[in-house]
Amino acid sequence: MSVASQFNFSQADKSGATYAEAANAIATALNSVLTRTSDTGQTSTFASSDPDGVKYQVFKFTDSLQSTNPVYIRVNFYCQVAAEYFPTAIGIQVGTSTDGGGNINGSQFSPLCILVNGQFNSSEHQFGYVSGDTNRIGMAIGEGPDIFSAIFFNIERTKDLAGNDTNEGIIFQCTSPFISAYGGVNCQPSEAVNGLQQAAVVNMVIPFSGAVAGHNTSFVSAYNNGKITMAVGTQVGTNAVVPFCFRPYNPGYGILMYFSSDFPVYSTQSIAMTDGNNHTFLALQQTNRFFTNPYGLPASILMRFE
Repeated sequence: MSVASQFNFSQADKSGATYAEAANAIATALNSVLTRTSDTGQTSTFASSDPDGVKYQVFKFTDSLQSTNPVYIRVNFYCQVAAEYFPTAIGIQVGTSTDGGGNINGSQFSPLCILVNGQFNSSEHQFGYVSGDTNRIGMAIGEGPDIFSAIFFNIERTKDLAGNDTNEGIIFQCTSPFISAYGGVNCQPSEAVNGLQQAAVVNMVIPFSGAVAGHNTSFVSAYNNGKITMAVGTQVGTNAVVPFCFRPYNPGYGILMYFSSDFPVYSTQSIAMTDGNNHTFLALQQTNRFFTNPYGLPASILMRFE
């Protein structure tokens, strides 16, 4: 059964309680959509007394293709209260098998760490959105007063031209103010030596066979070159994001792009897709971070929300 919901958490300070609140909120949202595996070593509940370090949960798709083309997702939860900037971060790794002990194997993409939030204020409460089904997961985290800290990721199967799932690979797309390979305890902006990038994007396909190529570092899509909005009469255009690996693949159904003048923030929009059906999308906050254009207009993500 599909899920589309909002969740809330606080980023008031750098305390253990702040870490636990955010980690538990994110974990609850993930578990409302995806099925946990039986891998050992997983943590179900995060506590304010947790020492700095890494805990994890492992999930799987449960659709009809899972038996022949499996998808596994490991999510790391970083407690780093003693670290310089961020008390909470999550890491994501996607692959096609596990070893039963929490490690992702098979065709896989190297793990990423994405920071949950970087601003602290006693009155600041963040919120997020999660949407998914047996064959997909999309999550926005850190929406609210501090848009710079917002992150988003989408994981789904590759699509044919009619929007049906295929056995080619796994679409993995995410963006965050900071992304880094996770290997140690902390995921901090000061860890630039570990390959951390600011305003980073991952847009790729993990193939079920063959080597995993490097990821594309932008959301590649088209816009109306003749207008400063994407609206043409009563028709409002949206950009389908093209995932890459060795070659461009058909766009997935998890995200679209939009210009700031097209939709109110946090409004839901019914969008006609290539399967002949309308699907519901949620307009996330507007920012230039995700998408550049010659007009310098804010652009952001429409996440599938149904």
